[in-house]
Amino acid sequence: RKDEDEAVKWFKLAAKNGSVYAQYKLGLLHESGVIPNAKPGDAKMWYNKAAAQGHAKAKLALARYYDTASGSTLDKQKAADLYHSVAYQGNAFAQYKLANMYKDGVGVKKDLTQAHSLYLKSAKNGNHNAQNQLGLMYLNGTGVKPDLQNSIVWLTQSANNGNSNAQFELAKLYQTGKGVKQNYDKARKWYEKAALQGHRQAQYELASIYHLGLGTPSNFTQSAYWHEKAAKKGHKIAQFKLALMYNSGIGVEKNLNKAFNLFLKAAKQGDVNSQYHVGLMYFKGIGITKNYKEAFHWLQKAAKKGNKLAKYYLGIMYENGYGVTKDPRKAYNLYLNSTNNEKK
Repeated sequence: RKDEDEAVKWFKLAAKNGSVYAQYKLGLLHESGVIPNAKPGDAKMWYNKAAAQGHAKAKLALARYYDTASGSTLDKQKAADLYHSVAYQGNAFAQYKLANMYKDGVGVKKDLTQAHSLYLKSAKNGNHNAQNQLGLMYLNGTGVKPDLQNSIVWLTQSANNGNSNAQFELAKLYQTGKGVKQNYDKARKWYEKAALQGHRQAQYELASIYHLGLGTPSNFTQSAYWHEKAAKKGHKIAQFKLALMYNSGIGVEKNLNKAFNLFLKAAKQGDVNSQYHVGLMYFKGIGITKNYKEAFHWLQKAAKKGNKLAKYYLGIMYENGYGVTKDPRKAYNLYLNSTNNEKK
C-alpha cells in the first residue's frame, strides 16, 4: 500500500506537469479503484486531460465511458466522435466499435456502407470480432451483395483467431453444406471449439450431433454432457431434451426427479412440450408428488398453445373432477380437439 501511494504521488506530480502517460495512468488507477477515496469523476477528468493531448488509449477509455455509462452521462454521439478520431489513426478496436455504431445507427446515422468499410479496415488489422461481422455481412447480404466465398474466408479467419461466434457460424455452414461441401466432421470440430468457449447454441448443436450420430456414431453420453452444458446456461430446448434423457435413462442414469426439474425450468421459459410434461408428471405423480391443481395449471398452459395431449388430459380431469369441478361438456370439447393416435 505504501509503495502504491508513493507511485500515485509521482504520477500526480508528473500529470500536473503535463505528462500525458501519467494523466492516462491516473485515469486507469482511479477507474480501477486503486486510489482510495477517489471522486466519481476523477477518472474521467484525467482521461480528458490525456485525450486533449491526443492520447489514443485515453480517447478509447473516454469513448467506453460515454458508450456504456448510465443516466445523463450516457452519450453515444460523444462516444462515436471519440471512436472516430482513434479509428482514423488505424486503431482496430476503435474501427470495430465505430463500425458497430454505423451498422446499428447508434450515435451516428445508420450507414451500412460505412460500417462495411470500417469492419474491413479493422478485420485487416486483425480484429477477430470485425472479421466475424464482415463474414456475416457477406453471408446475409447486409450492406453488400451476398458473397458466400468471401463470407467463408472472413469467418474462417475469425474462427482461427478464436472467435466463438465465427466458429459457430462456420460449423452451421459445414453442417448444412451452404457455400461449402457438407462435412459433419468439420461441423463438429467448429461446434466443439465454440462450445468449449461457452457458446450456448454451439453446445446444444454439438449435443444434437452426438445424439443423432451425424458424421460420427451416436454417443448419448456425450449428447447428455453437452445438453447439460447448454441447459445450465438456460437453453430451454436443451433443458427439455436432457429431461427426456433423464426420464428414459438414455445417456444418463434414469432420474425422474431430475427430469421433472428440467421440464419445469423449460416450462417456465414457455416451452410448450415441457409444460405438457410438467402437467402430466403432476397429474400422475411421476418424479414429483401428485398435485391436480399444478397439473391443471401446466396442462392448461400447454393446451392454450395447441398441445393436443394436454387437451386430452384436461378432458380426463374435467370428466372425472380431478382438481376441477366435473364438466362433461368441457371434457367432450377437449376430447374432440385431441386425437386418439397422439395419446400416451
